[in-house]
Amino acid sequence: MSKFLPFILIALLALALVFPAACSSDNSPVAVLETSLGTIKFKLYDDKAPITTANFIKLAEIGFYDGLIFHRVIDNFVIQTGDPLGTGMGGSAETIPLEAVEGLTHTDGAVGMARSQDPNSASSQFYICDGPQHGLDGNYAVFGQVVEGINVVRAIASVETDKNDKPLEDVTMTRVYIESATSDSDGLPWWFWALSAAGIASMGGIGLAYYWRRKNRKPQQQRQPQPPPRPAEGDFNDIRNLIRETEHILKKALDDAATAHDSLWLGALTQLEQEISDLSHSIKRGSIKHADARARILNLKRRVDRLRNPPPRESARAEPKSAESKDLPLEELPYLVLGVSRNADGYEILGVSRGASKEDVDKAFRQKQQGWHPDKFPSPSDKKMANAVSTILNTARDRIYGQRGWK
Repeated sequence: MSKFLPFILIALLALALVFPAACSSDNSPVAVLETSLGTIKFKLYDDKAPITTANFIKLAEIGFYDGLIFHRVIDNFVIQTGDPLGTGMGGSAETIPLEAVEGLTHTDGAVGMARSQDPNSASSQFYICDGPQHGLDGNYAVFGQVVEGINVVRAIASVETDKNDKPLEDVTMTRVYIESATSDSDGLPWWFWALSAAGIASMGGIGLAYYWRRKNRKPQQQRQPQPPPRPAEGDFNDIRNLIRETEHILKKALDDAATAHDSLWLGALTQLEQEISDLSHSIKRGSIKHADARARILNLKRRVDRLRNPPPRESARAEPKSAESKDLPLEELPYLVLGVSRNADGYEILGVSRGASKEDVDKAFRQKQQGWHPDKFPSPSDKKMANAVSTILNTARDRIYGQRGWK
């Protein structure tokens, strides 16, 4: 029995320390969204964002949100609701100031207030993040966090939508209400205090027993310290292999372009070389996630593969050298020079991840625009192609700005 006494004392101590935490629950109020696809619950940061939280609770208590739809749904970004018009242009009668609190960030399941370009224009519309969206940090007020029903958020985010990101079939909030905050550990039963006293006594007993054993035990040969475990290989080894493979293909294409004295081809390949170099530096600094790095190098590899041979010119289409160039529409030539397909989105054209910040998007846009300045190309046909590429880059940036609500 004495052999197991220390373990019994430790168990009593753990119970005494853990039980108060179980009894004293979080006092934060919880919002409940009953939707046509399931229930979502998120706690409200009433202590850190009191203005935004009070506004939301007031609207929920008068039934403002009941029956409203999710009017804007973008997979892997946000699901947005709270507009009585269902168009994204409506709201409640009152607006509140921007309450962006340091430490409340756009993690997966974060709940924030939507607004227009005016920082102090938020009223009733709010959104829930489908995945982390730290590009929004500091510009929008986070006031809650999903604690139950993140699978429902995923289900809503994956519904089919039209070109304006509105679900083809309405997803409705049938009822929105606030669950009362639970009270703290007032009026605890007598046996709780008994267990607490037992835990304190156990702590003293363990301390005394440890002291007695240390004082009376025979000296033992000390064990040799084990060497620290060897650190595991970095997660980016697969990315580095892809970079080396892509650089090998790119080097041969650059040599061919230089031999052919093709300034348009050489300019396109030089742009890709710079993007690969930027990605390598981001990996070394640890400023990019593995998933984003993998997506970027695969995109770059596809673009390098498309530019292994010189891009066709508009003038070369009169007497095509192959059936492939004969069938290529003129309007697709600038996309081929960029190494992307015509149906590529703005992120792929600029070579940035979908979670990129506004600064990253602007930086990529500026770099590409500088690389495709018409003055860098001597022939009139190449200047014309550079202008077409510049137009595509402008359109790509404008699309990203529109999707992210940037100004």
